[in-house]
Amino acid sequence: MRRRHAGLIASVLATGLLGGCAFSPQLRQVAVDHNRTVAAMEDELTLLNIVRASERFPLHFTGIQTINGNVSVSATSGLEAELTGGADLVVPGVGGSVATNPSFVGAVYATEDFQRGIQQTIAPTTIASYLDEGWPDELLMALFIERVDIYDGNVPAGEPIENEPMRGSGFEHFLCHYRLVSRPAISGASIPGMAELIDRGLLADEAQTGEAKRKEIAAYLDFVKRDDMRVDSRGALVLAGSANSVAIERRPVSRCGPDHAAKGRDSEIDGDRQLRFEPQFRSVQGVIYFLGEYVRADLKGGDQRLFRLPFENDECSASAPVPQYRKLLSVERGAGADLVATRFRGERFFVPDRDLASCEAGATVEARSMQVIALVQQLLNLHKSADSLPTTLTISGGR
Repeated sequence: MRRRHAGLIASVLATGLLGGCAFSPQLRQVAVDHNRTVAAMEDELTLLNIVRASERFPLHFTGIQTINGNVSVSATSGLEAELTGGADLVVPGVGGSVATNPSFVGAVYATEDFQRGIQQTIAPTTIASYLDEGWPDELLMALFIERVDIYDGNVPAGEPIENEPMRGSGFEHFLCHYRLVSRPAISGASIPGMAELIDRGLLADEAQTGEAKRKEIAAYLDFVKRDDMRVDSRGALVLAGSANSVAIERRPVSRCGPDHAAKGRDSEIDGDRQLRFEPQFRSVQGVIYFLGEYVRADLKGGDQRLFRLPFENDECSASAPVPQYRKLLSVERGAGADLVATRFRGERFFVPDRDLASCEAGATVEARSMQVIALVQQLLNLHKSADSLPTTLTISGGR
């Protein structure tokens, strides 16, 4: 009889443990649902500000500052047992529930530091980091460059190339023939010469030992041999910067294909002169207003008015990439399947969920919409203080 009772107790304990295991997927789902909710909120808030900019309305930045609440887990277990003179019939049972009760504190990003931050020009080092991570350079150029100043030597060579949504600005052609690259930044401050870096008095002092003089010379040579030491064009020693910058250079082959013809001022830019191109970058706020102009032109004038992103599709052919185009951002009004959607002034705006894949040369395929939204979110996050970042959901439970 004792053995039977011990077996029953073991069955009850095992049933309780199995009950706990049964609810672990539900707990995981709570965490996943929380992540998805925050992601959907951030995506919609970003799209909402782009739509506001397209309608020439002020921008407003909000978010979740603190997430509080609890996840309560209760589990029950039991046995229905029939004890007879023969075999024991034991039927385990498991029950329970998962209940969530989250709450949050909203944050309004309207401080002086935040506003000043989003109005500052995006640093070239930030853009260089995106290039180093493998982001398409044509996307970064279209999004971050406000205009390109042109110089023939040190003399301005005509009007700058303005990055406007319309094709007439010439920026689409510029993207065809030029690229943005990451380059090491070099400090402009020269290192003092040997007279300032070595103690010549010590070397000339006959009272000093040879060992002391050798140490002084060795210290100077070790400094000069540093990995970040460089010699500039004037022969002066300089220290290489710890961060990269960016530069515009001509592509060896146009990404718009060999048949892409230059017209008007584009022909002048594509001439034999050694022109220098200096990009002037936007602020984060300027990026959002530019995207608003892009959406406004798209909704009012159709695809034919917008400049597109030329790129080389290397997924269509193993022999050679196919020159194609993408819209920078696609936003539509009304009903339709969406990746992100929001409402503004009683109307629904959304990023369409569709596949415009093609392997035809010159075709316009799906826009870079979600990548654009991701970049805007990351740039905004750079100006949010640590106190504004969301905390984790508190989980408690009992069985």
